[in-house]
Amino acid sequence: MREIKFRAWDKITHRILGSLEIRCFPLLDLQGDNRYIFMQFTGLLDKNGKEIYEGDIISFDKEPKYKRRWEIRWKNGVGFSLVDGIGYRILESDNFPKCSECGIVIGNIYEDPELLN
Repeated sequence: MREIKFRAWDKITHRILGSLEIRCFPLLDLQGDNRYIFMQFTGLLDKNGKEIYEGDIISFDKEPKYKRRWEIRWKNGVGFSLVDGIGYRILESDNFPKCSECGIVIGNIYEDPELLN
């Protein structure tokens, strides 16, 4: 069972509010405010032990020559998938834990959008 928590991108200050647990944060009060974009924790860690959230950008050691980068996306309410810069889905949530063993979080789509170009 994974821990349910979020982080939020503040559109006004352009900062990430990190690791917000539902029980410890007035999340419901912020949902009606368009100031924040919430990103859900996948329940997984990258190979360096960093938490992987929706919106993170991941790089893989197995592909250093091509420097492909993948965005973590929530897919239709059923799980997470990896999507590259052109929108190609390579992995569904069934196999996602295996990819976290070799991938590293190198940024996110709000602070580092250029990483997907």
